[in-house]
Amino acid sequence: MSPRRELQGALVVLALAAVGRLLGIDWALPGELHRYSYHPDEWQVVETALRIVLTGDANPHFFNYPSAQIYLTALVLALTGAAGGSLGSAYLTARLLTVALSLLAVVATWRLGRRLGGPAVGLGAAALLAVLPLAVVNAHFATVDAALACWVALTLWAAVVVAQAPPDQQPWRPLLAGAVTAGLAAGTKYNGLLVLLPLLLALSQQTGWRAARLAAPSLAASAVTLLTFVATSPFVWIDPLAAGQIRFELLVHPRETNLYQGVGPGWWFHLKENLPTGTGWLFTALSLLAVPAVARQRAAWPLLLWLALAGGSLLGTRELFLRYWLPLLPALCVTVALLPAAVAPPRRQRVVLALLLLAAAESALAARAYAALLARPDARDQAATWCRQQIPVGETVAIDGGPWFWSVPLHPNNGGARTMAAQASGRWPLQPDLARAAEAGWLVVNRTHLAESGGFAPPPGFTLVAEFCNQAVLLPGWVVGGPGSRRHDWNYILPDIAVYRR
Repeated sequence: MSPRRELQGALVVLALAAVGRLLGIDWALPGELHRYSYHPDEWQVVETALRIVLTGDANPHFFNYPSAQIYLTALVLALTGAAGGSLGSAYLTARLLTVALSLLAVVATWRLGRRLGGPAVGLGAAALLAVLPLAVVNAHFATVDAALACWVALTLWAAVVVAQAPPDQQPWRPLLAGAVTAGLAAGTKYNGLLVLLPLLLALSQQTGWRAARLAAPSLAASAVTLLTFVATSPFVWIDPLAAGQIRFELLVHPRETNLYQGVGPGWWFHLKENLPTGTGWLFTALSLLAVPAVARQRAAWPLLLWLALAGGSLLGTRELFLRYWLPLLPALCVTVALLPAAVAPPRRQRVVLALLLLAAAESALAARAYAALLARPDARDQAATWCRQQIPVGETVAIDGGPWFWSVPLHPNNGGARTMAAQASGRWPLQPDLARAAEAGWLVVNRTHLAESGGFAPPPGFTLVAEFCNQAVLLPGWVVGGPGSRRHDWNYILPDIAVYRR
């Protein structure tokens, strides 16, 4: 493949990725109907960054995540002037930053795959990441997950460059660049620090340094990673409140969540539910085949080490969130793209290549359906408009907790428990305790949310009068959405709203 043809292919892949990530980018932005978006983590990044810009106080006072993405968001908000506009424009600007980082991850995946298998492998890996539903959907949110995937992809690219450097060279430049991006990964989510280990493994594979002299570059890479982490999250180290929040995020919350009780072993839930939902069944199957097949390629060991470290960390938590797979996707895309060349004889290669094309098609169909869903009015907004037209002012309405991100915004201050006091002055008195729903004249619930706790049946005397549901239509008759799913964070975009009247 000529360099010109490869560049053209890369631009086509990048354009395809951009279309999927920009379609529906204004999904559920804060506005008149609701003060907060329907993703429960966006406000922590966007509004912390806004406060930093507007007050000049650089301390985030929030340490469940490190601060790199918060500071980067604050910088973008300040440079674009979005900090002085509406709240919706600030969220939109922060989401566009996520899109940019997600596209940078596609570019890094192309270069990483090209390093390991040539232009065709690079373009194939980038094309897969461009259309995987998990990557496309999460690029729409101003959160930390897509950013972490970007820094991981860049670090793995640097690691492979280090490992493949000629024996007569000491590749300081890619080594230190990889150390910086590893520090940014750690500054985005604490477990991102693990990506330093594949970089150090690549260093041990490089023959330009004698084994006895590996200490200096290893210490230099580790020091640069740590300094980058400290520089992008300084108050993590000096604010006395940080230690408690970090302990809660890393040790307490992962083991006390009640969202996934009764789903079986975590590894099985991830392989049976999460990974197929986020990537497609064919991609999941090919991933499981590719990892052992590609293990014979020594240059790919840094990728496999990252998959082992990040994948292993998923098994030790009860927070089985689907988005936790996102930083593994660049490495998985490259290993899957390497699979055809890793099998023999040629007949099997053709079969694997055909399966790879089918996997890409399955993922692209799903990504298109989800992006189209995000571009439509959300079911919660439709239900809120209906309620304003049909429910008389002053009547008591029972809701399923909150109101929070899962709820129909019957009060615009939909910030959960922290905003309950403001909700008392709304159009209708709200009863968030479903055990007392019989005291209300109306009942408005998100059945997708209630399915996580075993489902819901309305009290006697209530009649269903309206339904609003977000569904992703992959093909006629192939629909994703509605109650019954336990994939908690995927359900942020798949509400199933029911309105009952007594």
